[in-house]
Amino acid sequence: MKTGLPQNAPAPGANPAYLAALEPVRRRFIETTEARILEIEALRLDVEAGRDAEAAARQIARIAHKISGVAATLGFAQVGALAAQVERLLDAGHSGGTAKDRWARAKPQVESLLDALEAVLDA
Repeated sequence: MKTGLPQNAPAPGANPAYLAALEPVRRRFIETTEARILEIEALRLDVEAGRDAEAAARQIARIAHKISGVAATLGFAQVGALAAQVERLLDAGHSGGTAKDRWARAKPQVESLLDALEAVLDA
């Protein structure tokens, strides 16, 4: 999703004091990103192998929910948008079907989310 802003840019016109106050939260988000990537990748393997696929899909949706709730505020708009898409696609209440069905629809967005999270680490 193109926003016209660099992926890691703060909101235009954001108050410098506000940005300074968010900096510790932003650093924590970045510090926990690698663990989130590894967790999503492990859960992805569980879904694809059919090992408690429903629970694994729900857990990926929960992780995506946490990411989408804060990423855009911290200057990671693309990450937040991708995480919201993943959450919607994997949420049985929104998408219906089995975990494998939801996974088939969500897999491209999960891959994009993982790529975007890796870009956060590289920034």
